[in-house]
Amino acid sequence: MISLAMHLEIARHLALRLYLRRMLLENGRPGDVSVLIVLFHSDPSLLRRCVQSIEVAARRAGVQAHLVFVDNGGGLPDLGSRNLPMTLLGEGENIGFGRAVNGALRNVQTSEVLLLNPDAALGDDALLAFRAGLHAAADSILTGTLMTSGHVDQDATIDWDFSVGRVVKRWRFRCRRSASVAGTAGTAAGVESEKLTGAALYAATNVLRELGPFDEQFFLYGEDADLSRRARRAGHPLRRLPEARVQHDKSASASRFGAMVEFARADAAIRLAAVHRARCVSLVQRAELTVVTVLGVVLERDRSRRSARLARLRAVRRWGVRQRAAALVADDFDGPSHNA
Repeated sequence: MISLAMHLEIARHLALRLYLRRMLLENGRPGDVSVLIVLFHSDPSLLRRCVQSIEVAARRAGVQAHLVFVDNGGGLPDLGSRNLPMTLLGEGENIGFGRAVNGALRNVQTSEVLLLNPDAALGDDALLAFRAGLHAAADSILTGTLMTSGHVDQDATIDWDFSVGRVVKRWRFRCRRSASVAGTAGTAAGVESEKLTGAALYAATNVLRELGPFDEQFFLYGEDADLSRRARRAGHPLRRLPEARVQHDKSASASRFGAMVEFARADAAIRLAAVHRARCVSLVQRAELTVVTVLGVVLERDRSRRSARLARLRAVRRWGVRQRAAALVADDFDGPSHNA
């Protein structure tokens, strides 16, 4: 039996969908959007699901989606019969996520662009919500609501420097979950977000170009958090759209690479603090990262996870007490590196 709350949520969703469609029709939004997808040995089945979701979302939004793939390794798998125009860039060399996106953005001809992970799938009305949200605030940068195993991925839209701060912000997110997940009925603007996620990011092409968009010293991870901080300082609103649901299979992005992922994430965390915080804060952050890592290793019973956690200390040693360190490159990793 469907509860009253469920009936109200369904009615709210339908009303907002009608509102979004009417607003876009009345204001005559342009009909094309580019979708940038960076590939790195991408799972063929998840990538086909991703492309299929774009086709459905584009059809429901009444737009033409142009797919722009960047091959950072592994090539473009067979996608079967698809009706969307496609462009393939890159030569299979892993140049990093940020650099790949920046290069692809120079080839974009449309006025609006979506960055999407190859292991993500758009909800049916995601593009409709993105386009309406951008119409509501043209200088804003939008992010989708990432769903993992049926739950909102809170880490996708919270910003932190310290592990303790991350825990506190997760708790605050859960406390306001009902408002955060549902958003505000009848509005296209969505809810304010601390951070954007590069897994599902939507903006006007010219706005992203003005911002970079990505600082290429962030080889893996952290580039979206860095962009978020710079965008806020430049006066661009950051908004998360509850109606732009995006299913994201995290395990496909990270679980195969273990120690490499932990090393890259630790480097990104240190680099973010070094770039955006005072030197003393940056050094304290490294100390906290070291303590948290050691405690995690001691408490972790799984041998492979324990080994992966230790890779964080390699990043701490690489930085030492310096305020700047060379950007990572593919050769800095023991195995194949991955854009997530």
